[in-house]
Amino acid sequence: MSFIIDKWNNGEVHFHGDAIGWKMEDGEFRPLMSDALEQLFEEALIDQKIVDATNSARIYFDQITLRTYCNKQKLRTAEEIREERAEMLAAFGPGEEVVNVLTGETFTTDTPAEVEVESDDETGGWSKETIAKMKRNPNLNVSDDAIAKVGKSIIRQAKAKAKKPSKKELVAEIIEQHGDPFFAVTVLRKAIILEIVNTLNVTKANAGVYVYNYKKARGL
Repeated sequence: MSFIIDKWNNGEVHFHGDAIGWKMEDGEFRPLMSDALEQLFEEALIDQKIVDATNSARIYFDQITLRTYCNKQKLRTAEEIREERAEMLAAFGPGEEVVNVLTGETFTTDTPAEVEVESDDETGGWSKETIAKMKRNPNLNVSDDAIAKVGKSIIRQAKAKAKKPSKKELVAEIIEQHGDPFFAVTVLRKAIILEIVNTLNVTKANAGVYVYNYKKARGL
């Protein structure tokens, strides 16, 4: 038997309404992928209604996951951005254009990230992990002096061109991506609360407060 058939027979595939999928330890429901559904359908273990419901749930789950990822990218610290850029430099070498296909962010690997940092230490603001990654890159010949020079140059030039959105602004963005019907649909409301929890790293109770304040401010 296949993996998914074994899981079904062992009762490890769960229902959420008419959709089926995995129940994670934290309670999150992850709808099955289409290939798993096809196998279960061919074995006459599920019907077309379940297939359609699961495919719809999967589309919505993917949208939520993508939005959560994009929102978390907006909350990266200056150090996290530098680390990420250093990893790309080590992976692709200098002079390569790198595009995050999910967020649309584009940068060139030999162009330092423009971030707001304050540091006068000997390494120019780079962490030990970043320096190690740069030195391991076979395409680069990076001395300690060169690293410090580049880092200090970033510090002198960076002026934080984009202000990080506040938690209130992120909550508003999450809600407004779903539109007003969100408030009238229990399933969507729960999904939004979960997205706020994952994006802002807050409790469900706090997420509910953010939603309440959003509605109150707009007279909803």
